[in-house]
Amino acid sequence: MKDSRGLPLIVADPYPPYQYLDNGRIVGLDHDLIVKAFKTQGVAVRVELHPWNECIRMLDEGVADAVFQMAKTPEREKKYLFSDLLRKATTALYKLRTSNIRLDVDAQFDRQLQGLRLGLVKGYSYGPQIDGLEGVARFEVNDQEELLTRLVEGSFDLALIDRGVSIYLTDKLGLKGKLEEVKGFAITRELYLAFHRSKGYLLNSFNEGLKRIKLEGLYNRIFRKYKLTP
Repeated sequence: MKDSRGLPLIVADPYPPYQYLDNGRIVGLDHDLIVKAFKTQGVAVRVELHPWNECIRMLDEGVADAVFQMAKTPEREKKYLFSDLLRKATTALYKLRTSNIRLDVDAQFDRQLQGLRLGLVKGYSYGPQIDGLEGVARFEVNDQEELLTRLVEGSFDLALIDRGVSIYLTDKLGLKGKLEEVKGFAITRELYLAFHRSKGYLLNSFNEGLKRIKLEGLYNRIFRKYKLTP
């Protein structure tokens, strides 16, 4: 289904700096990549932000034509058509710059976290390496801003957060110089657009547009605009 203007509907959950509202307009790294890729193919799209569960419902019911960003799983690949790779995302551990916490890349990860307090966002899945941790004190907060704020306040020793989100919020919250990434740990995921299975023609348009903005250098320029690297 399309909106009243007949434009394809692409949905996502709010997740700055990738997609968020700024003075009533949707902006963000992934938003810009997607809109520009479609534009090179002469396709205008409408983007809406909704809670993630609502986005999935809209896609499943055909109300939305595509959702971003989504990681592939065997189950999802049976339900949706996946685009070419949109980008890679890295989740990392952060600590106070004054902290002497170090991780040894050659040592067992979970053992090194014993006795430390780990801050996480409530309801998020961080993958089996984190979700299955035992013997680690976990402190759950409501959102990413609270996560970094409470890390600075000393509520826990480490916080797990998307690298791009950390860069964005560190600037927004005035935390520059107070936090740093812990070397020796990072989770990298590949993210895509997931299309309704009836929207193969839109998938093809997006893939062609994505190739074009990469070839013309626009892909990298959009990353630099948001102070990130591909």
